[in-house]
Amino acid sequence: MNILNHSHQDSEKTKPTITSFRNILLEEIYQKEHIIQKKTQFNKTETLLVLPRVQLCKTKNKVQMYNTSSEVYYLMEDYLVLFAYLNGLQKLSDSLCYTFKSNELDKVRRRKAVAEEDQNRKQVRIDTLVSAINKLKSKNVINLKSIKDEYTQRFIQATKGE
Repeated sequence: MNILNHSHQDSEKTKPTITSFRNILLEEIYQKEHIIQKKTQFNKTETLLVLPRVQLCKTKNKVQMYNTSSEVYYLMEDYLVLFAYLNGLQKLSDSLCYTFKSNELDKVRRRKAVAEEDQNRKQVRIDTLVSAINKLKSKNVINLKSIKDEYTQRFIQATKGE
C-alpha cells in the first residue's frame, strides 16, 4: 500500500502525525532497501545500510536515517525521507552527492590561484569534479534545492491534509 495515497484518502481525524508518518516511511524504506543494499550488522542489535552521504540505521525498535555529508552525522530532514521513500536510497545518495559536488565545483572555480602549481592543482580538481558531476547527471539526479521545494510541500500535505 502506498502510504501517501492512504493518508490522502483518510479523514482528517486519522492523519498521521509528522513523527508517526516519518517513522512509517523509515520502516518501509528499510523493508525495501535492506534487500537491495549491503548491510552491516553490529552487536545483533543494529543494522546499517551505508551509501555515500546517507546512512540508514535499524535498531531493535526504530529506524533512523542520517545525512553523513559532514563529520557530524545528523538526522535526515523529513522531505529527504519522503524523497527516499518514493525514489530509493540510491537516488537520494546520488542527488546529495550531485548537489555537494556542484557546490564544491563553484567554490573551486572562485578560488584564486596565483602560483602556477596552485593553478594546476585547481584545474585538476575542477576536471575531477566535472567528471564526477557528469557521471551523476547521467543518473537523472535532482538538485537538493529542487527536492526541498517539492518534497517539503508533499510531506506537509500527507500529514496535515492541506
